[in-house]
Amino acid sequence: MVSPAYSKCWRLPGQCQYLGLPVADYFKQWINLKKAYSFAMGCWPKNGLLDMNKGLSLQHIGRPHSGIDDCKNIANIMKTLAYRGFIFKQTSKPF
Repeated sequence: MVSPAYSKCWRLPGQCQYLGLPVADYFKQWINLKKAYSFAMGCWPKNGLLDMNKGLSLQHIGRPHSGIDDCKNIANIMKTLAYRGFIFKQTSKPF
């Protein structure tokens, strides 16, 4: 799952061009977890992972904005939504 913020912030397309590499197709699509959550739960998570964990009655793991802890929280949120029957779909448009 790659967010548009990642591809723009880290300037992935420009870096690939600089290195003479193609941008891999899997970087051209992603699922925005906030959008997926709002489709599944009917409300927008204003405070991101903290709100999504709370809305799903999940315990927040670790510290906010810690890379590995965020990954664990994202995985738990996605696993819980999938267990409840939510079907994830691409929310991005290829760049």
